[in-house]
Amino acid sequence: MIVYQKTKDNFRKDVLTNEIDTIIHKAYYEHLGRYTSPNETLAWKNSMMYMDKLLEDQEIPCDAGVSIEYGSRNNKIVLVQHNDHYDSENEGSYSIKKYTSQKNYDRDTGEWLHERIVLKPLNTNYDPIIIHKDDGFMVVGEFLGVVEK
Repeated sequence: MIVYQKTKDNFRKDVLTNEIDTIIHKAYYEHLGRYTSPNETLAWKNSMMYMDKLLEDQEIPCDAGVSIEYGSRNNKIVLVQHNDHYDSENEGSYSIKKYTSQKNYDRDTGEWLHERIVLKPLNTNYDPIIIHKDDGFMVVGEFLGVVEK
């Protein structure tokens, strides 16, 4: 479900004015009829700040569209930054892998908690990365498709 859709300029303004999480939270409620946890809302706000940094690129037109889709990352191709892990195969701190996870629902907090996250390479020459709770990994993007001119 799409929870945000505006231009690059409007997105950057919403991040700068600290309104982005409120806008997304409102759209989430309108679609699902319920609110999410404060931790999830904070995660949106923090993630959007990283996305804003990417949009500083002057090559991206000011009127380019920005859409944010809410939903499970399971089995999607993601760009992951790993702060405490050095990927020796690629000599860097970013990986593009297929995201898979197993979760359990915590009835006390009303949140889904990750039991295990595995980042699977599409290329069988590379090993999967298994993420544990405090490993310093962050999903910073998701592959949605190829845009042709």
